[in-house]
Amino acid sequence: MAYAEKRPGGWTVRVKVGVDPDTGNDVYRRISKDPTTGQLFATKTRARNFGNDQEAEIRAGTWIDPKKAETTLADWWADWIKAQEVDTGTIAFYDSLWRNHLGPRWGATTLGEIRRGKFTEWLKGVGAGTIETGPADKRVTRKYAPRTINGIGKLASLMLEDAAEEQMIGRNPLAQEGRKRTRGRRATRRRTTIRVKLDVSPAEVMMIAVNMNELCGPVGFVRTVMAAWTGARPGEQAALKRDQCHAMAARPLIRIDDDEGTTQEYGGKVTLAPPKGGLGRDVLLPPSLATLLTDWLKTHPADSTVVKGPHGDHWRRRQWNERWRPACDGKPELRRVGRQFEPTGGWVISPVVPRLEFKGLRRAHNVWMTDDGIAEVARAHRLGHAMSDEMQAAYSVVSREMERKLLDALERRWQEALSPEAWEIISQISPTLAKKRSS
Repeated sequence: MAYAEKRPGGWTVRVKVGVDPDTGNDVYRRISKDPTTGQLFATKTRARNFGNDQEAEIRAGTWIDPKKAETTLADWWADWIKAQEVDTGTIAFYDSLWRNHLGPRWGATTLGEIRRGKFTEWLKGVGAGTIETGPADKRVTRKYAPRTINGIGKLASLMLEDAAEEQMIGRNPLAQEGRKRTRGRRATRRRTTIRVKLDVSPAEVMMIAVNMNELCGPVGFVRTVMAAWTGARPGEQAALKRDQCHAMAARPLIRIDDDEGTTQEYGGKVTLAPPKGGLGRDVLLPPSLATLLTDWLKTHPADSTVVKGPHGDHWRRRQWNERWRPACDGKPELRRVGRQFEPTGGWVISPVVPRLEFKGLRRAHNVWMTDDGIAEVARAHRLGHAMSDEMQAAYSVVSREMERKLLDALERRWQEALSPEAWEIISQISPTLAKKRSS
């Protein structure tokens, strides 16, 4: 039977939690806080009834020690993050969310004190830019992207879900399962942000490549056309070493390495890692692109990568995107008016496909292959995706005829996309292609 004990300001309760196996003596645990208030129990009856309920749960084998719920979220984070078996990028993302958002606000809060209402109110304020957040030396108040807000909520829920499985708390207070929306705006009325997927033609890609040549030199042209005519991911292009580009072989291809096939950027450093899904592969090159890359590597013998970055072997996302955006969106002509600049209505660089993301070229590559009737197995292999159909994945093979049809279609699209401006740049990069065209 539980024992209620008087304390200044309220009551506590002693609960029998078991028997010491060495001495045979009863083991008691003092519970000082009423879980509904977080304070001492208000009355002796309330304390004793709660204690009796706890002992009943102990006998039934369903008891959760309230003492464990007094673990702070910061202490739980230190243990929890060590046990996660996810890739380096996910760990870095979790760490950033903890250092900048969850840790400063909720680190000192115990697991048992976290409530859905307070957490949701705080998270909504962070998203709206009305609540200050960040580490102690970098507190800021600004709006955050939906990906960040969703990430904060999911990380907190994952931590509390695992705490519940470890019987540190009774249940995850942030769990979404089984909850129905009964207040506020209807879910069907909520406006969602949809990322527009843009269709890009080969001719438009060539125009963007011409703009990239103006913004960052021939390397911008080469990387743009390589992205569109191979379908490689941005990180795979940046990681591609010169000895993995077999453009002069009888069967020209680039090889995406199984272990170091892509770049990752975390903590200000660029490292090499396995490609997404761990699917390294050989990507065949159409004839004109193979010749272009052959001459490109001949004129850049000191480069260890095929497309060398401006400040090191690898392009960083920010470095490339700073040039990519005006290449797609255009760069307006400005004139000085007093201390400010105003657009004249003209363009220094003409827009081609506004809002196009660089990885949109990979999507365009798949669209081209689909329009050209390329088999799904050939498209999946080229893009580094596993096939969704289990039987097709087990028995389908990329045949020589599929490869021939694919390369013929890509070469045709290359030739049809050439403009005088693009050809002028290509002839400067590749004397071999220039000689073939003149003959």
